Amino acid sequence: MAYGTNFPSGLRPSSSQLGGSWTEKSTEYNIYASVDGATTEATSIFQGDPVMASSTMRTANTRSIRPLVERYTIDTTLANSKIPTITNTPSVVGVFAFCEYTLPDGRFITDNYWRGGTAIMPGSQVKVFIYDDPMTVFDVQVSTSTTAIKDAIFAGDYTSDTNRKPSTNAYFGQNFMFGLSGATFAADTNYPGVQRNPVTGDVRTGISRVYLDVGQAVAMGAVNATANRGAYTTATTVANVVANDVARRMPLKAIGFTLNSENEPTDSNGFVRPFLNVRVLINNHFAKAGTVGTTPA
Repeated sequence: MAYGTNFPSGLRPSSSQLGGSWTEKSTEYNIYASVDGATTEATSIFQGDPVMASSTMRTANTRSIRPLVERYTIDTTLANSKIPTITNTPSVVGVFAFCEYTLPDGRFITDNYWRGGTAIMPGSQVKVFIYDDPMTVFDVQVSTSTTAIKDAIFAGDYTSDTNRKPSTNAYFGQNFMFGLSGATFAADTNYPGVQRNPVTGDVRTGISRVYLDVGQAVAMGAVNATANRGAYTTATTVANVVANDVARRMPLKAIGFTLNSENEPTDSNGFVRPFLNVRVLINNHFAKAGTVGTTPA
């Protein structure tokens, strides 16, 4: 992990809410492959990517004996056009660990990412291993799908330096969206040399580049139409019914900073650092209903 540096690495399991350390528990699933092996899941899935139930089971043309999953659909547009809704917040099955399959020439492959569209041996399957325990705590980097580096800060209290104050405050207990925007950050003298956000996983290492999009914080209440960024405010309106339903469906719930000496929240001047790592739970899990995020005091 590159703490405080913009280098997201997807979701990495770190511990369990049930106590003790994480025990590397995973479950076998399949991704789509036709009976003749020539047509397979076209989207690459990287280690650390979230996955969801396949939108089309396609059982008539597959030999799959396990539930089918596919990569979780992540909106890659900039935050000002990305508002959480019922339709773009499906349940998360878990996080991709690795896959196994047999090539047409008989070679057996174990890889930490699925190379989309790879042909396999006729009659065989693509087996994928998913961290699907809803009580698993994951480590993930904070970033933003805006073009302002300051928006990658995760904290509730800030200094008076307006150059370092994010557009949307984020708090532990709130719910968030996944990010993978490819945003090119505007120049900022406070944070020189920051690289742009990626739009896909790393094909050299097979590692995900998904991050927690801090610009998509959700607590409860009506949509903040002025900011138009999915942030929620507390209000007693009919819109709260819809807003709270959306909030429950947000995929991530932040529960604390990652406990690592390199992940210090503030710099030597007392400013909160961007691109820190936080601990999260899968909020909207296919085996566990999501909850509305905490409303900041």
